[in-house]
Amino acid sequence: MEQDARWRRGIVAVALSIVIILIIVLLILSLYEVATGKGAPGGTILRDPQVISIAIGLLISVLFVERWRSLESKVDLLSTGQRESLDRLEKSVEADFKRRLSQSVGKAETLSAKISEILELHPWLEVITDRDIFVETDSVRAIIRSSYSLLKEEKYGHLCEYLEYHSKKGTANDPREASKRSKLRGTPDDFLELAEFCETWLEDYYLGSQFLARFSENGGSQAAVLIPSYLRRLIRLGDFAGAERVRKLIDQRLYGETPWLRAAVYLGWPRPLPERTMWEALEVLSLFEASSGDVVKAKRLRQKVASSELANLFPVEQALREAEFLLASGQWLEARDLLVSIEEQLVSIHHLREAAYLAAQLGEMRSALWFRERMTELRDRVFGDDEPIEEADESDPEDARDHAAENERARAPSRSPMWVRAMAERAEREARGPDDGDRGR
Repeated sequence: MEQDARWRRGIVAVALSIVIILIIVLLILSLYEVATGKGAPGGTILRDPQVISIAIGLLISVLFVERWRSLESKVDLLSTGQRESLDRLEKSVEADFKRRLSQSVGKAETLSAKISEILELHPWLEVITDRDIFVETDSVRAIIRSSYSLLKEEKYGHLCEYLEYHSKKGTANDPREASKRSKLRGTPDDFLELAEFCETWLEDYYLGSQFLARFSENGGSQAAVLIPSYLRRLIRLGDFAGAERVRKLIDQRLYGETPWLRAAVYLGWPRPLPERTMWEALEVLSLFEASSGDVVKAKRLRQKVASSELANLFPVEQALREAEFLLASGQWLEARDLLVSIEEQLVSIHHLREAAYLAAQLGEMRSALWFRERMTELRDRVFGDDEPIEEADESDPEDARDHAAENERARAPSRSPMWVRAMAERAEREARGPDDGDRGR
């Protein structure tokens, strides 16, 4: 572009030079004609119109050339300034682009290094898909739904890490930024269901207790509803220091926080907790006292629990808790016999979970495994993973009879090894007859 401008200016300069030369030649010719007498008669050189017009043309040409040169110098100066400005702008843009590019490359390398480090710690992330990414939420109900989805797909590693992440929300160990830390929200039943989910499907009592702790810390006036359940988990975990603190809190809520309120409760005023929560609190307090070795106080609290009408409304649940109380009191055989006596009534997956826990505490590991297998069967039925029952060939009577017997055996619940051994011991005692001590009595 600059070369084209120079070329055009050169053409204009040559054209002006040619015009000036022609004017000078015409002026010389005119002077020559006047001097030789060929011009206008009776005239002088200065009065000759031709000479005057040529002189004026020459003067205008000189002035025009001078003005043109001045304008050309200004245009050159302006062009040079613009070119320098464009060069500086180009260099600035190039430098800024390189700086931003280097920053982006640095951030990308840092991010790549962090991702590599995370993949080393969690190799299962390499196969993760968009379907495995869950939306960030503080809703306990949404967490339960997502947990069941992971459980159905048998992604136990994802499930454990997912629940551990949510159990830290609202605490000092919350992995989120301080400005984005919020607490879990939900009803007491939601928190209890999430805790039981951890215990039922993951057999992780510690993780379940963490969700109950979050509600007890952040539940406000509703926190007392789940305090008995939280105390039971602390006893099972062996955290008696934490259980002692929670026990004092239950005692305050049961009998009032001051002597005046305690006296008012004794005079018949309404207690500060619902009757169902009161019953559960008394039951778990008896378990705490039995685990602490205070058998007298534990039995006194146990009598209050058994005398409540709620004990008749939940017979299976009461029997399971009674078995745990007997186990904490050191009455292992009585606890086993009680657990065996209610085995046929264990149809709920939560009751099976409690039975599996108690069987493991009794050392009946085969029976605990049997209870877990029944829990797995219930889960398969819920998720629709059970295999369809094959239909028999009705044309063959023998095949139909065998098939009906097989289906009957499949539908009939089997017995745990603990139940089989207990029944064998009972049969042996009956066959042996009463011993000497029994005859004396």
